Amino acid sequence: MVGGWKPIEDPKEKHVMEIGQFAVTEYNKRSKSALKFESVEKGETQVVSGTNYRLILVVKDGPSTKKFEAVVLEKPWEHFQSLT
Repeated sequence: MVGGWKPIEDPKEKHVMEIGQFAVTEYNKRSKSALKFESVEKGETQVVSGTNYRLILVVKDGPSTKKFEAVVLEKPWEHFQSLT
């Protein structure tokens, strides 16, 4: 369904993990942080003018493990990804 969010069946799938890593890398650049990507706990996708990935990420912040929500818009035909 266009516009609706659908659960990601396998959050450990390679491409989903790459989107998660991208989100953490972009966040670190913008905020001058040093979070380390660990995994994607769960997520959803939404088809718009591309695909939105709404992910719950597990990251290391120094000695602490934390969870963050990130939304990444991807347009693979344009080689485009953006943390929104």
